[in-house]
Amino acid sequence: MSENLPTAERCDLDGRRRVRIRCVKCKTPVILDFGSMDFSTAINRLEHVAITPQECPGFHTELSGWDFYWRFDEALALAFPEDFTGPIFRP
Repeated sequence: MSENLPTAERCDLDGRRRVRIRCVKCKTPVILDFGSMDFSTAINRLEHVAITPQECPGFHTELSGWDFYWRFDEALALAFPEDFTGPIFRP
């Protein structure tokens, strides 16, 4: 697998706010579908995911949540360019 894959890229085709992010550790892609959420709701949802222990679809477990291996700030900047002003998860 190529090491030059982007960690986040916009992938919405129908006007919904969708962003494909990749695990920094294993490069497994996941699509975040923000749908009709506003910016603050998206942050609240990501904050929950960021601290909840769970498995990565790439077959490893992240006991501290997805905050470390997933670039949520990049995803927010792509999905909400009009609202994003700087790092929220990894200052």
